[in-house]
Amino acid sequence: MKLLRTLLLLNFFAVFSSMISYTQIVPKRLNDEYWVKTDYYFGFCFITGAHSYPVTFAIVKIIEDNEIDATIVSKETFLRMMSGNQECKANPENENLLEKYDLDPLVFDMLWKLKYKEHPHFGNNEQGWAAKLYTPSDGQFNLLSQYGIYSFTSYCYGENMFRLLKDIQSINWVNLYKGL
Repeated sequence: MKLLRTLLLLNFFAVFSSMISYTQIVPKRLNDEYWVKTDYYFGFCFITGAHSYPVTFAIVKIIEDNEIDATIVSKETFLRMMSGNQECKANPENENLLEKYDLDPLVFDMLWKLKYKEHPHFGNNEQGWAAKLYTPSDGQFNLLSQYGIYSFTSYCYGENMFRLLKDIQSINWVNLYKGL
């Protein structure tokens, strides 16, 4: 009898303790007072992307506490989303952002030049703008920091990205960058 009572008590404590831990891990709901605001942006970083492309394109998700999450997409998908031809959370109105920001789609093929002095792929003799073979100089990084780029893993996104894309279309800006 004493054994049965001990087993019942142990069982009760096991069930009770599992109920306590269950209530602690219940996820927050949309209408809950702790709901977290999330914003989506177009962005890129200088990590070599899929298929060895020298830049990684992404939809960057910023959570209220500045936590960053990125969904990697191909350059082609990125351009379709930016031009409003493919739905995405960073462009919910399907607006042609290339037109809005007066961007030539070829500007996306120039981004690698910010990181490299020579094209990183064998057989491509195109020259980049970086002061060093595989990295910008300290002065160049200082200029890039004005666009939110502090390292190769930093995502340049949102208005900073659009400003940078617009600026690298200017020969004056490119000459300034090369001279740093």
